[in-house]
Amino acid sequence: MKRSLIFLTLIVFSLSSLANVIISNTRVIYPEGQKEITVQLINRGNSPDLIQAWIDEGNPDSTPETSQVPFLLMPPVVKVEGGSGQQLRIRFTGSVNGLPKDRESIYYLNVLDIPPKQEDLDGKNTMQIAIKSRIKLFYRPTKLTIPASDLHKYLSFSAMGNLLVATNRAPYFASIATMSSRGRYLTEKPKMISPFSTITIPTKGLVLSGQALNILLVDDYGSYQKYSLTIK
Repeated sequence: MKRSLIFLTLIVFSLSSLANVIISNTRVIYPEGQKEITVQLINRGNSPDLIQAWIDEGNPDSTPETSQVPFLLMPPVVKVEGGSGQQLRIRFTGSVNGLPKDRESIYYLNVLDIPPKQEDLDGKNTMQIAIKSRIKLFYRPTKLTIPASDLHKYLSFSAMGNLLVATNRAPYFASIATMSSRGRYLTEKPKMISPFSTITIPTKGLVLSGQALNILLVDDYGSYQKYSLTIK
């Protein structure tokens, strides 16, 4: 009897739009003191997919084996039937004294979607593609000084030639989807400004003091909120 050796190569991509199994949220908020939160997964495909999930501290190349975070995620591995869903449960297991009390802390939820192997391989070498989705997870202390809805009031931008100096005086992470002025976008990629911090952002063209700046700020629900500010 002749036997054929089949090689399966697993390739991981971070193109979440191609995944069968998607995360219903674009971000997760974990309030201090809450026993646990849930995140909903949905399988848009027709076949069952195997899911592996884990949380990391900011390393996009992390794995479940290398990641060390103060959270328990259940189940870490699960099969999600086609056209069905699955809830992931996240529980904080660390000490609140180990995290800042005056600002948010950020982590990332990873969901690896591994499709089923094809049955009719017929002795051929195959490449199996897994898609990884990754969203932000914010741990939010209870006694922050301002509501999250007021975040935009604590953002300021200063002109420095082809640079914008962006300052966030709020205890929340500011996720800015787009920035535009005078009918043109100033950056190509979204920007995130940590609490109580300042970053320098290269812009496509000169920016001047007094220009109007339009930003799309991502809120707790993943929706875009538009605000108009003045560059200092």
